[in-house]
Amino acid sequence: TTFTYSKMPPLPSGSNNKVDVSFKDIRGVAVTGSATFTVAPYILVAPEYAVAAGGVDKTKPGFRIRPYQTEENQPNSLAWTEEQLLGLHGPNLADLSGADAEGFYDRDTVVNFDIAGGIGNFLGGEQFIGLPGSGTRDNGTGNSAMEILTYLEFPAAGAYQLGVNSDDGFRVSIGKNPKDKLGVVLGQFDGGRGAADTLFNIVVQEAGIYPVWLIWENGGGGANLEFFSVVAGQKILINDTANAAALKAYRVRTAPLPPYAEIVTPLPNAAGVNPVIGAAVVELVDGTTAVDQTSITATVDGAPVTPAVSSPSAGRTRVSIPLAASLPSGSQTTIGLSYLDTGTPATPLGGTWSFTAAAYRTVPLDAMSALGSGDNTKPGFNVKTYQLANRANTMPNNLEWAEGVLAGLLGDNVADLSAFTGGVFAESETINYSQSVDEPAGNFTGERVHPGIPGSEGTADNYASEITTYVEFPTAGYYTMGVNSDDNFRVTVTETLGRQFLEILAPDAVKGPMAAVASARNLNTALGGPLPVEPIEGDMVFVSTVTGCGAAGGIPEDLTGKIALIERGGCTFVEKGQTAQAKGAIAVIIGNQDANAGAFPIVMGGDTPSITIPMLMIDNADHNRLKTLTGLRARIGRDNAFELGEFNGNGRGASDTLFGFVIQQPGVYPLRCSYQEGGGGANIEWFTVEPDGTKILLNDRSNPKALKAYRARTAAPPRPTISIAVSGANAVVTFTGVLQAADKVEGPYTDVAGATSPRSVPLTSSTMKFWRSRSQ
Repeated sequence: TTFTYSKMPPLPSGSNNKVDVSFKDIRGVAVTGSATFTVAPYILVAPEYAVAAGGVDKTKPGFRIRPYQTEENQPNSLAWTEEQLLGLHGPNLADLSGADAEGFYDRDTVVNFDIAGGIGNFLGGEQFIGLPGSGTRDNGTGNSAMEILTYLEFPAAGAYQLGVNSDDGFRVSIGKNPKDKLGVVLGQFDGGRGAADTLFNIVVQEAGIYPVWLIWENGGGGANLEFFSVVAGQKILINDTANAAALKAYRVRTAPLPPYAEIVTPLPNAAGVNPVIGAAVVELVDGTTAVDQTSITATVDGAPVTPAVSSPSAGRTRVSIPLAASLPSGSQTTIGLSYLDTGTPATPLGGTWSFTAAAYRTVPLDAMSALGSGDNTKPGFNVKTYQLANRANTMPNNLEWAEGVLAGLLGDNVADLSAFTGGVFAESETINYSQSVDEPAGNFTGERVHPGIPGSEGTADNYASEITTYVEFPTAGYYTMGVNSDDNFRVTVTETLGRQFLEILAPDAVKGPMAAVASARNLNTALGGPLPVEPIEGDMVFVSTVTGCGAAGGIPEDLTGKIALIERGGCTFVEKGQTAQAKGAIAVIIGNQDANAGAFPIVMGGDTPSITIPMLMIDNADHNRLKTLTGLRARIGRDNAFELGEFNGNGRGASDTLFGFVIQQPGVYPLRCSYQEGGGGANIEWFTVEPDGTKILLNDRSNPKALKAYRARTAAPPRPTISIAVSGANAVVTFTGVLQAADKVEGPYTDVAGATSPRSVPLTSSTMKFWRSRSQ
């Protein structure tokens, strides 16, 4: 006996469900059972998207196809493809000799295109319509795109599985007008790939004929496109008249065509959106019916807002939806747009979409000087290069270690400083360095050799550079900056390093900063916890078992509140860290042992979330200086400079790291880029990124959009002031800038909300604080 149960509306997409069954057999014996199942993810297609009965010409099956090719390189991006189809990346170079006035071809068969043959699921793939074009890439087939308009007939309500096999990306969507960018996305692949399937499930609530838009793109190389459905495991090309199970497609609509959203900014599901764009913008295009501009309403995160509506040209409506002046870093915003057309009856149109603001930081004003304060006689950057002598291995790819190198804590500088003055190379052009002239690395051509490299030992390894400059930001707002590097870099808003990451406080014989390799950082977590923002300090104890390994008795000492000094070797770094942490240590310093006296320390491996205290490794020579001493005390903490972005992994080939930030006021700001090269290839480029994705080197004086950089400035930022006087029973704090208070002289200090100068504070124990002021 078989019984079925159907539910419409269907069970929620991706939901977990339980079925309980009970029945009696012919003897009257009760039988029960249960089972659980998970509903496959699907997209629900509402009946409102269906074309009215008789709204398509069933004598004209198939698709309308418009090819588009450009000389500008297609980056395998669907957002770029949408712009390409709008003509924003150059004229159409596809072969349109058989197209209509709008650039469309009519096709009454199937979508099964293949430039090479034998690719995908189906035989008989044809050459793409409109290709080859007159573009030069891949003999006229590269940098290409295509949009396909059709009306699919779903003969019954229920679940359907559709699929696209493509090389490269595609998107399939449904809208009341098929080209509506506020329609429902059914499936997509956004990127480059060889011929591969993407399957997607939909549930049609009512039988009918639905408008569908398929866009496709090909960067270069192979290319194919198949559009099909899956029935009982069999893939069937849509509109295959030889197969009765094929979904039917029609290319001509007879019903009125409503308006559609042609441009949506930010795009639905966009990430990394400029947080200070101020408005979301939609451009609507009239169909055979027009937009009723009086009907337009909008919401932001569910709250009604008043959009600005204008008509930039005939048949077009521009809707500007106001947003907050500055969207919170990494926040998601949901926009709703509703409007009617002028049809009878009017058709409700619009949609809801979301986007995510870029993660960013707001640059403080305390280091800013006025616009125009960059010294025009000294354009460019100050570059310091420090190279260490060769050892058995290359130096660790770690910026904390690199800062120790730059501070001269690890031996003589063997870099070639013949072109340096006072240890500084005056770079008047851009930061676009590699290991040889015009070596292809990164985004830009015209590479120059890194100043000071190779050094006296003839190698291009084991060096660090400090690149400082004063950058003029001409307007307030959001900026995207980037560094392409091989290996590590960090950009901060400062003129100098604030502090070394490890400092020995006692005894006097070894007092001072010490170079160390930190195996964890706030942006690149690895072994151990991140370096603390507020430094920690404690007595340092060289464990009596030397290596701190279980086989040698582990660590017998009580390390509560102390920093453990443990020699490398004998067991894993994880075991050493876990044992010391269990004994109460607040940090672990691993000393490179004598067996590695001729080698650099390393970035410690063994990722584990169980170790939350910082772990560092020091050089063998420094380890030997410390391990015989008593009365050791140390401080560990991050540099306190304001950080914009970094890559601090264990090395990489030439790659971009992009980072966004907000400039509150136009002016000149000090920036410092620390760069480090371990071994192998090396390059560094420092640039900004325009809203359209164009990358521009800092201080490229041949490009009017480039930010200007200076080696010096003619004015310093205003300094805060503070004074305290006693007046009767009060302390009077007079200050400029922002007042801060702390319970201890060493901090931490926090801003005093709403404080104005002068500020009177009663002289009582409950209100006594340490005070300081900072720049605005």
